[in-house]
Amino acid sequence: EETPGATPTVPWWTGPIQARTTEVGREVGKLRSFIAQRIDDPRLLKDLQTQYCLGPDAASALIDYIREQSKASAVVPDHENLLVELWKDELGRFNIIIHCPLGQRINHAWGAALALAAKDRLKQAWTVSSSNDLIILSLSSRGDFPGRKIDVKKILALVTPASLDEITRKDADQAMFGDTHFREAAVTALQIVRAYKGKRIPLWLQTHRAQELFEAAKQDPDYPIFQEVRRNYLDQALDVRELKNLLQHIKQKKIKLSFETVTSPSPFAHALLITTQYR
Repeated sequence: EETPGATPTVPWWTGPIQARTTEVGREVGKLRSFIAQRIDDPRLLKDLQTQYCLGPDAASALIDYIREQSKASAVVPDHENLLVELWKDELGRFNIIIHCPLGQRINHAWGAALALAAKDRLKQAWTVSSSNDLIILSLSSRGDFPGRKIDVKKILALVTPASLDEITRKDADQAMFGDTHFREAAVTALQIVRAYKGKRIPLWLQTHRAQELFEAAKQDPDYPIFQEVRRNYLDQALDVRELKNLLQHIKQKKIKLSFETVTSPSPFAHALLITTQYR
């Protein structure tokens, strides 16, 4: 369709992908457990094809993937057995890798809460990368702890079911300071317009007006745009309710945490490490 006078745009072929739901994450965990328990069973390949409708190549690749993980680590992480690895990378930075297949919304919420709690209580600056299967916390500077060890259990203990709500609310308040979140909410509320008198308003000008609006309203924490940014962040970007359930199950020992100090991350971590999300 011809659109005379419209500003040309470059198509974005890889659009946003919905995060894995917790229910699907549990099924992924069950599949991992099913394969790990029968990794040497000669009938496993056939059972995967019949029970999970996989082709022979896909079933074989999945078995090889689980086998690689089981050789590198004593734990094949699933929905009831999470693996936590401490790894010092080639740059000398400490990294905490949490293997949790329950989806990016839970993982992002957990990682952000851990980073914020460590910053406030331990004065440690961690950056966070997350995916549907992993959380990677990286210590921002290799010089922060020369000659000292990182107490992973102590860091994970900073976020509990009781402290989670307060930490995530604080994290959501910090998210409001991002230009994109506030601008998009203001545009949706028609407090910033995208076009005026038939002419498109450039993005930089929308951002500038969003900054002006933010400065004018920041003294009022109940300003409707702030409330919308918080709601969107907590309800859509994160899954605080399911994370609280996960932390409660860990506290009750219904879900097991296994800790390992490694010289190289286990194979399940490679998918996130090789992407641009790793900082």
